Amino acid sequence: MTTDKNPAYGKAIKELKEEGILSKNLQHRQSKYLNNIIESDHRKIKSRIRPMLGFQSFKTANRALKGIEAMIMMIKQQSYFLRQPIQEQVKFVNRLFNVYA
Repeated sequence: MTTDKNPAYGKAIKELKEEGILSKNLQHRQSKYLNNIIESDHRKIKSRIRPMLGFQSFKTANRALKGIEAMIMMIKQQSYFLRQPIQEQVKFVNRLFNVYA
């Protein structure tokens, strides 16, 4: 597991190992730079959420984050459905957002 240099992560991981939640064989690496890919995605999400002043409920947070993640996947072409015909893409997005036409 790779985390940044925040000392709280080390303590939390140690406690989770002692409780048996995490494997004793788990290696914890602390590196400022190895998490940059994840942090860059997180930054994009934060920039979209900040103007909304956060979320009022878990339900709205879940829906908004699903949409943001779906759009990021499409932009990065990380999804199988992009190689499918447009009708299949529409079905995928409708399923993702529980939209039934």
